[in-house]
Amino acid sequence: MEVTLEQDGYTSIDNSINRFKKIKKKKMNRFSIYIFILIGCIGTAALAQQDPQFTQYTINPLSVNSAYAGTRGHTTITGLHRSQWVGLDGAPRTQTLSIDTPLTRRVGLGFSVINDELGPSEETYVDLNFSYTILLDYNYKLSFGLKGGAQVFNLDFNKGRTREAGDNTFQNINNRFFSNSWGRFIFA
Repeated sequence: MEVTLEQDGYTSIDNSINRFKKIKKKKMNRFSIYIFILIGCIGTAALAQQDPQFTQYTINPLSVNSAYAGTRGHTTITGLHRSQWVGLDGAPRTQTLSIDTPLTRRVGLGFSVINDELGPSEETYVDLNFSYTILLDYNYKLSFGLKGGAQVFNLDFNKGRTREAGDNTFQNINNRFFSNSWGRFIFA
């Protein structure tokens, strides 16, 4: 970089520093926006347990998104069973049953039960789903959904092996709590 003195005693280095500060400020503003978007995309709850896995969630979308309730235009009853690693003790097994129906052209209602077993843990979800659909234009609709329910989580360390017998760290857990979520869905 070449350094030249201007008439008022400032150098072009000072001008370069000022330009650098402006560029840095723009990048920081852009960085702040990216961080804000990233935080918005991250879920509000982070739990260390295994969630039920659905390889074919398109068969039972109500288990994933409450906005699907009643969008098919008729009553739908879905039951699924998934066994993974068959023959191994503690292998994952998931069962689900869901029922949803449109109450009116815009309102849908659904009910779902999910049972998930993985090793020493067993989780059961019972949820009620509500959806409201609005017309975007002649071809597309937007559905908003709310899900509320209860979850029971049991962890029985007697089904597993621990390194030291009687370790107080591995006490059985039996939790019950309420859960809620929301969803959205665009469809034709």
